[in-house]
Order: sequence, then structure tokens, then C-alpha cells
Amino acid sequence: MQLSSKEISSGNDLSDIEVLRRGLSDEGCGCPEEELVILNTHVTIHLEPDGSGHAFYDSGDWQEEELFADVTTIPELRIAAKKHLEKLYGI
Repeated sequence: MQLSSKEISSGNDLSDIEVLRRGLSDEGCGCPEEELVILNTHVTIHLEPDGSGHAFYDSGDWQEEELFADVTTIPELRIAAKKHLEKLYGI
């Protein structure tokens, strides 16, 4: 599943993000969550009720978790997660 043209037209290049799953977390909290592939890395983003978000990265060789305190929506969290991953890869 690809992002919609509305999501891509946010001014950020998100055209290389593949959406695997969208929905609510099955961890019992019911928070919005997406599973994505960004730069060949599996990324799960999870928006908390307080407006912060988590991104869980799994490249196969390494895993990382990052907290983003300044996001309030899934689209903002998606952008922040991609930018953080680009920083990890030195892009």
C-alpha cells in the first residue's frame, strides 16, 4: 500500500515509504499505529495518547527505538521517523 497523493504532497518526500499496515495497536492500548518500510528498514510507528510518538526500527542487523515528543499526528510521526532513519544512515 502506498501513501496517498495528499499525504505525499505535505512538502516532504515520502514517496519511498511503503505502508504495510494501518490501524490501532493490538497491544491493548488501541493507539494509532502503522507498519512501514522506509529505506529497506521495517518501521513501526505508534502514536501515544499524550501526543508523543515512538518509532521502532528493525533492519535485520540492528534494532532501535526512538521517542518523538513533539508530534501530534501519524503523518507528523511518519515524517519524523523517516528523518531520524536518514540521520542514522547518514543521508
